Amino acid sequence: MANIAVDFDGTIVTHEFPRIGNLLPGAKETIKALQANGHKVFLWTMRGYHPEHKRCLEEAAQYLESIDCTLDAINRSTSGFSTTSPKQHANLYIDDAALGCPLCLYPCNHGNDALCADWYEISKSLRELSYITSEQYSKICDDIHNTYSLKKLPYRPYC
Repeated sequence: MANIAVDFDGTIVTHEFPRIGNLLPGAKETIKALQANGHKVFLWTMRGYHPEHKRCLEEAAQYLESIDCTLDAINRSTSGFSTTSPKQHANLYIDDAALGCPLCLYPCNHGNDALCADWYEISKSLRELSYITSEQYSKICDDIHNTYSLKKLPYRPYC
């Protein structure tokens, strides 16, 4: 089983720091599918204690819990492997700032669109790598499609 690090702002939710942005379609469902398959998923984010915004890491963790998306750890690896480096060990990192991470345009609360992780493409890659099953992938795609349809939003991958 894999240890998977997942970023928060721009990856699970839209970029709106210090506020919590909109949940990105497919993020929660993909994380839950990974966990259902025995993978450990931990939050790997720059959020922490901030002099002006105080408890932004705790707020992110509370938000995830409130949407029934509890991760296996917060800003620390679940692998047990450690060195003196601050970088946390993972087999896979999902982060909108990572080179090669698929992106899409998604509306933010402030009215503009932002580049964010594209969970349709991420879940597709995870299926191809056998991290999730074809059945889970199909359900994630249905959830993503339903979210876009209900909100009357176009799906806009960023190439």
